[in-house]
Amino acid sequence: MTRVLLTALLLTATLTGPMASAQPAPAPAVTQNVKYTAVQKLVKIATVNGRRTETLVASPLTVVRGDVLVEAVSVQNVGTTALPQVTVTMPMPGGTSFTGMASPGTARITLSYSTDGGRNFTATPQRISSVTENGKTVLKKAAATMAEVTNVRWVIRNVARNEIVNLSYRVKVD
Repeated sequence: MTRVLLTALLLTATLTGPMASAQPAPAPAVTQNVKYTAVQKLVKIATVNGRRTETLVASPLTVVRGDVLVEAVSVQNVGTTALPQVTVTMPMPGGTSFTGMASPGTARITLSYSTDGGRNFTATPQRISSVTENGKTVLKKAAATMAEVTNVRWVIRNVARNEIVNLSYRVKVD
């Protein structure tokens, strides 16, 4: 059995513009009144009357190889005004691999992935390397597997006062 601790969260609220792909993680521009609540749940799958059902077990103390965990965070604007943008970055817990399942992007929420520990993010998982060509440093991109993802990031635009946004992703215990 393996003990899994709740994922460390890298959470920031920023007042920056929309994120382009392959951009470095944004630095916090302005501290905002944002409350973050993180939980980790174990996914238990059972077949009941021929139908597959999922049960989520909150804060599991132990897990075994092959178990699937849901890493979830609730983001709440506890300030007195709407926020133009909130950025939430979550790393993969040690000893796990990203399954490819995450709260999807929408017209208002941009989802991106990092394979380099959160230095660069892209709309689809990509390995990014810096190489020198003709005396100039350029970034090269290549498709990456879901198992290579080290961080997921959501950029949420226009977070209303008192609004709560729930986000999550799934990992498999290695």
